[in-house]
Amino acid sequence: MEATSRYPALMACDRRRPPADRGDGGRGGDPDREDPAGGGRMSSFTEAELAYMRTGGLLARVATVGDDGMPHIAPVGMWSQNPEFDTIDVTGLGFARTKKFRDVARSGRAAIVVDDMVKLDPSEREAAGGWDSRPRGIEVRGRAEAITGPQPMIRIHPQRIVSWGIESKTERNARNIAQGPGLLRRPHEPAPRSTPTIRGLDPGRWFSPGGRPRAGMRGRVHGGAGQY
Repeated sequence: MEATSRYPALMACDRRRPPADRGDGGRGGDPDREDPAGGGRMSSFTEAELAYMRTGGLLARVATVGDDGMPHIAPVGMWSQNPEFDTIDVTGLGFARTKKFRDVARSGRAAIVVDDMVKLDPSEREAAGGWDSRPRGIEVRGRAEAITGPQPMIRIHPQRIVSWGIESKTERNARNIAQGPGLLRRPHEPAPRSTPTIRGLDPGRWFSPGGRPRAGMRGRVHGGAGQY
């Protein structure tokens, strides 16, 4: 499916790369840290944030805006930080039929929040006002792509990152991400794979070639209903 004026962010496959070298302006973290994929490009996320997003079993929530300006939010279980593109990739059952996918295809914008609660030791509870746990999480806002196939997904390119309870138990780490001049590949970069996959969430593991959940996965697929 080709991009249209109604759905400018809709892509038939992933032919674009992340912004060219963004430097470390506004990124935070270690400016000497290289991209995990080995391409020499620094990640927008700190090491602590990357480690947190690799924690298993975390539920996320994706926020979009409809064509009437009404905000929309939905829980998703199939998401991952993609080290090759330094993005957040989200998919699910019947994903191309969901409202969030249509919203991103039209607007090219999305946000995602991943959070949980950490149990406190009894010795820490008094300093926390008597609470037995503390919150931690990360919010990512930015440009987003609706990729149609072979496995539909939303790919969010960070432009604003806010994390809490990760770098510090009490402080937030909020910053804007400097954007490069364009989305074209740099000459030394190889062409992207024609079949995009989510690191740790290979669509072949979750879905059969016909797009139906594989046996044993049906109860573990989130965010697939059309109203979401």
